Amino acid sequence: MKKIFKIALSMFLVAVMAMSCFTGCASGGKTLMKIDDTEISVNLYKLYLSRLKGMLSSSYSFGSDALVDSFWDTVMSKEGTTYNTYYSNATLDSTKTYLAAMYEFDLRGLKLPKETLDEIDERIDEYIEYDAKGSKTTFNSMLSSYGINYKMLREAYIIEAKIAMLKDTIFGVNGELIAKNLVDDYYEQNYARFKQIFYYTYDYSYETDEYGDDIYYTDSGKIAYDQSATPTVDANGNQIYVKVNADGLTRIAYDTKNGTRRNKLDEDGKYIIKELEGAE
Repeated sequence: MKKIFKIALSMFLVAVMAMSCFTGCASGGKTLMKIDDTEISVNLYKLYLSRLKGMLSSSYSFGSDALVDSFWDTVMSKEGTTYNTYYSNATLDSTKTYLAAMYEFDLRGLKLPKETLDEIDERIDEYIEYDAKGSKTTFNSMLSSYGINYKMLREAYIIEAKIAMLKDTIFGVNGELIAKNLVDDYYEQNYARFKQIFYYTYDYSYETDEYGDDIYYTDSGKIAYDQSATPTVDANGNQIYVKVNADGLTRIAYDTKNGTRRNKLDEDGKYIIKELEGAE
């Protein structure tokens, strides 16, 4: 069985940072900020920041340049703000929002159902079983690369679930509790509504048979025939299905409903496109 932990953990930590759904109460270490008994630790703030920087170091953001410490000291504005200062402050602002959300969760007396907690424990147990060979010690060693441990990972999943529950409690599932006039007012103030029609001026080139008809394939890569057509045998002795077109010519009957066409590729492995007839 393939390893699932690294991919799942990375996707989880990066996704929740990007969606602003990752927060928490203090999980050991020095408290960074608190509202009454609801706290967020310095360790968790550092985790948020490191995850954000990890995401910014990806190929779809700053790339490998951001893997070097000196990058974060680069000045990015006329005011002299560095990348490190900017994103540290941005993460701090987000953390304040997270703390307020967790405080509201506690204030409302919300509790996660046991089923949700069981699902979280089962998910982590699966990581331990398949990626750490059942060893919690080994698992914690793996997690240390991310600056966390088993307890903090479990807390992170629990907090994500709490934030989702709070959102549904306040706004309803898919925002069903939000008054329609508020939604309309929001869109009116922030969006312009219009319709547009897009005309394609090109199409992809697909594999064709000797008659120039597109070939359709099954998921396994075999030719997909319309078996309601007339069965016959080709020159190689293979059973195929044919139909007679309106022009009176016999053509291969492909299953155009359940089959799929195969794109033609150029020498670089890119799709070959062709201009549609009549397009300008």
